[in-house]
Amino acid sequence: MDLSEYISKAKQEQWEILWTKGVFIKQILLEDSTYLLYALNDFYVEMEFFPNSGNSKSLFAFTYGNYLDRYLLGNSDEGTKFIPGHGPLSTKKEVQKYRDLLTGMLTIVEELTNEEMSINDIIAQVKVRMDYNHYSGNDFIMQVHRSVQNKPKE
Repeated sequence: MDLSEYISKAKQEQWEILWTKGVFIKQILLEDSTYLLYALNDFYVEMEFFPNSGNSKSLFAFTYGNYLDRYLLGNSDEGTKFIPGHGPLSTKKEVQKYRDLLTGMLTIVEELTNEEMSINDIIAQVKVRMDYNHYSGNDFIMQVHRSVQNKPKE
């Protein structure tokens, strides 16, 4: 199940899927509410919960971006070490820098894809706009382009 299929379901069915298939990741405790983050396939679901009443208010499903930052970066400090899927341990600053690179690249690739620019022109534009001469070269830009092309239409 992908994000668009999950969102299209009735609220009660979304809750049932979350409880039976979601993987709990993290909670954020605030004075009057708690936020719980779950992973579900290739997207995340945030639940707002009110501990004093035992009621839950909402579910919010998303794939990436600022909503995920508060769980990852918002609860870390300069001494926090991140364990990536591959590569060396990273600091908060390094994770932020890489996230900014990905967000910037995604924005440019989405814009140029919507303009129906060719993949070769997109690669050239990303390199110029971002001074991008590192990481995996063209292959990485092409991977971002594929993810944009496969992204469900809103």
